[in-house]
Amino acid sequence: MLRGKRHDIDERRHSPRLPVDVEVRGSVLSPLEVVQENHVPLLGKAENIAKGGICVISAHAVPTNSLVRCELMLAGSSVGIPSLAQVRWVENSVETNGYRLGLQFLL
Repeated sequence: MLRGKRHDIDERRHSPRLPVDVEVRGSVLSPLEVVQENHVPLLGKAENIAKGGICVISAHAVPTNSLVRCELMLAGSSVGIPSLAQVRWVENSVETNGYRLGLQFLL
């Protein structure tokens, strides 16, 4: 059933998804928009990127609707591109033995 819903979402997208070689590092923000002491880390590899968001493969799930302060680390670069995103969906990934996360860019 989740696949069906995702298919419907795919049909409504306005910009194409592009494969990308980007490492994603970040922290889930607390409701007060500050990093918690026992913060939930986000570490993963981007599967694809588009104008409005990015799909990340991660070993750990992050709660849906969470705000994430993250950095997109381009291959061969030591400087990350900062971003603020919201977790829009999370699904188990049998292929990677982890999770696929849909992040919507807010900034």
